[in-house]
Amino acid sequence: KFSNALNIQDELDSIDGYNEASAIQRYHLHMAMKDNKAALYEVERYLKIDPENYKFLATRLDLYISSKLHYTKQIEAYEALLRLDSRNPMLQNNLAWLLCIHNIDLPRAEQLSRSSILTEPRNPIYLDTYAWIAHKMGDCETAKFYIDLARRNMTQETKKEITSHYKQILRKCKK
Repeated sequence: KFSNALNIQDELDSIDGYNEASAIQRYHLHMAMKDNKAALYEVERYLKIDPENYKFLATRLDLYISSKLHYTKQIEAYEALLRLDSRNPMLQNNLAWLLCIHNIDLPRAEQLSRSSILTEPRNPIYLDTYAWIAHKMGDCETAKFYIDLARRNMTQETKKEITSHYKQILRKCKK
């Protein structure tokens, strides 16, 4: 019956016009039909009308990530959100990580990561990201310092990745 609901939404839009509520309804219907591509189309369609709508920008990012779209699209989506929420440590850290793992603008990644740590200095994920960026930049001393901090603050959920990074950093920094 989701197709019928979309047809009804078409009729409503012909009367009331296409708006945020319509876009949300269409997004939810497409997601219920497990059609991520059509859901993303609706999100991007609405963002052409309201390009600074935080909820739609965040939804677009989630869809880009869940659909495993090319990392450049994900970077673009993070950048759009950060323009509206420049002090969000999770956005800063996630963009820093994405830049780091793709070797794009490591100085910017370092700056974003440092900012997230200043906001949440005991967050093991943020500390790990900073350590990994330092590692990628060849700064062994900083990498070891921050990966040690990450290890001291790690949780059961973060233990596996942080331990893996710790071993890799120690291996590289022995040279």
